[in-house]
Amino acid sequence: MLFVFILFCALLVIHPNPWNKGVVIRSVRPDSAAYVAGIRGPTANQQPMSREKIILINNIPIRNVNDYYDVVKQFTYNQTVIIKTTKATYKLFTKPIIERIPLGEKENQTILEQVFDNETNTTKNITRIVEVEKFREEIKGVEDIGLKVYNAPKSNIRFGIDIEGGIRIILKAVDKNATPEDFQITIDNLKQRINVYGLSDITIREASDLSANSYIIVEVAGVSEEDVLALIKSQGKFEAKINNETVFMGSDIKYVCMSAECSGIDPMQGCFKASDGQYYCKFRFSVSLSQEAAERQAQATSKLDVVSEGGEDYLSQNIDFYLDDKLVDSLRISADLKGKKATEIMITGYGSGINNEDAINEAIKNMKRLQTIIQTGSLPLKLEIVNQDNITPSLGQKFTKNIVLMAVFAILTVALIIYLFYRRIKFVIPIMLTSISELIITISVLSLLNWNIDLAAIAGLIASIGSGVDHQIIITDEALKGESRKAYSWAQKIKNAFSIITGSYLTTLFAMIPLMLAGAGLLRGFAITIIVGITVGVFITRPTYAKIVEILTSK
Repeated sequence: MLFVFILFCALLVIHPNPWNKGVVIRSVRPDSAAYVAGIRGPTANQQPMSREKIILINNIPIRNVNDYYDVVKQFTYNQTVIIKTTKATYKLFTKPIIERIPLGEKENQTILEQVFDNETNTTKNITRIVEVEKFREEIKGVEDIGLKVYNAPKSNIRFGIDIEGGIRIILKAVDKNATPEDFQITIDNLKQRINVYGLSDITIREASDLSANSYIIVEVAGVSEEDVLALIKSQGKFEAKINNETVFMGSDIKYVCMSAECSGIDPMQGCFKASDGQYYCKFRFSVSLSQEAAERQAQATSKLDVVSEGGEDYLSQNIDFYLDDKLVDSLRISADLKGKKATEIMITGYGSGINNEDAINEAIKNMKRLQTIIQTGSLPLKLEIVNQDNITPSLGQKFTKNIVLMAVFAILTVALIIYLFYRRIKFVIPIMLTSISELIITISVLSLLNWNIDLAAIAGLIASIGSGVDHQIIITDEALKGESRKAYSWAQKIKNAFSIITGSYLTTLFAMIPLMLAGAGLLRGFAITIIVGITVGVFITRPTYAKIVEILTSK
């Protein structure tokens, strides 16, 4: 009964639904028409079956990816599009692709500017005339609405790039003296960069081989090779601008404080409760700049006015942080920095929450995110690509088809061999059903662990199921051995069988642990799958099969 309950729970986790139709949103490009309409991509740990699925576009049913692209390619610019999903209905407007062609002429143009007046303590609007280049605009087509989609999954099983298609890149640090902290900062930077570009279904992790070489593995499902390589090979340009003037870049940052001595909750202001009932906590951390950057900052801030806000003095312009030309944050500048050549500056910000603890956690989270962004412009490690696998979805589908055919062939072959050996069909069926149940439970555990089923995982599943058949044969042999030697009790038979099974389990477990801890790429997935599979077998399906054999041999 316990086994049946566990099997039922495993099926609930996998959530099989072979009739699932539609397309699921994989990612949303920031600033696209879909993003402006409020559509967002899935979170990193969201189960496939719970992800947002497109059902209708302008009342046209979307059953698969082909239906989606057939509808999208008919869009015209400035068209209203209604997208109905499993979560909401969105209204978006398509954008034209506009090309600006210079005419080689200039014209005078009147612009409006806001200037702060220190005498009156107010902001005034002034106009001035500037000379600008003349352009002619041409519409070249319709801008993509910004969605990446894939066919609705049939279950919660997460498939890797070997099956779903995508790219796997293994990176190695050029510097052999890189520390674990360097690797972690680099991984955080890469994740931040990918978040800025709006990609999801991505795994970035550190791995090592048995020679103690460290690697960074990047796996992205469902995107083109060009998309990922553009992110990996990019240097991650970081810029800080004041009034649209660059004052320092990633190369100008000598040090970003991430220790408790010079980063964390601001000890001067700490946390407070505002009039809106929310709690706010102020964070701060220091940054060391080059002398050249300090001079540029002094020159830029000397042109700004001082304004008062909330009892504190700030400069009239914010400092804006850009990552690969995308605005990622904007902060006020303390009035103390006006015209000052400061190589050590303090960056501050806030976090809010419904209580003091939530505000502290949000402030720390915002601080770490901003520290990571600033570090992105100057990665602590120089990386080189040592391996690159690019698999198209069509090739992945062929892999899946071949794997299913081989699995069916293997099951029938094993069943035939067992029948020829025992000449009893009553043992063949339980062994096969137990193996299939073990496969279902193992896959459900991998789904709970958010582990992708790729070729390495499939190889691990085959190996663990093969080990399970071996163990079931051992149990069967011990049970049948007792038919000629009645002195054996059933408990003694099981004890003999499980002493062999336990020894085999421990041997395999200790053999796989080094591969799990030090495996890079496929080795690690293979090891983890085998460990999960044999553990499920020894603690769940082997005892169940032993009980079934006891019932069969007692009749």
